[in-house]
Amino acid sequence: MNPQLFHLQRDRDISGVSGTGRVADGVQWTDGTATVRWLGERPSTVHWDRLTDAIAVHGHGGATRLVWATPQPPAVDRVALRGRIAAAIYEHNNPARRWADAHPDDLLAYGADADAVLAVLPAFVDQVDQVAVPSPAVRKTLRRWAYAAGHIESELDDAVNRMYVQIARDMHRTADEPQPATEAQQDGAQPS
Repeated sequence: MNPQLFHLQRDRDISGVSGTGRVADGVQWTDGTATVRWLGERPSTVHWDRLTDAIAVHGHGGATRLVWATPQPPAVDRVALRGRIAAAIYEHNNPARRWADAHPDDLLAYGADADAVLAVLPAFVDQVDQVAVPSPAVRKTLRRWAYAAGHIESELDDAVNRMYVQIARDMHRTADEPQPATEAQQDGAQPS
């Protein structure tokens, strides 16, 4: 993990001291500690052992939120991914059979096939940080949606980042859900 930049966005000023908007910049270090640089008339820098502690103290029950500079990629569950790959290969090679009913020898053999596929994935998985940034076309579309939803110009980038993170999470969740078989697959036909 590389150090991750963020800022604190205050939507409501509970204390009446720091105002609303971007109130601090920060970095979460590779060991999980965080440094927060408060902005404003009396800037200060504070180091926290855990970022969650900083949010617990300064989040004011959701009035201040953490905004990552780069949307955080969802974690990859490699064990579940291995199982899905093995099942997909098995069911592709055995269209009339289900992975859940596979012989123990097939479980081992197709598990080894899935391991071979996973062996080539780390190069891609390690690049998720670069992939997690929306393309200019996607960013432009999301800005239009955010503007249409009533966000003012100064809020658009934060709104775009929140939408993109939510879309990425939804896509990751959907990818992790078992996909229903089509009628043809249930009848034992090969998918086209």
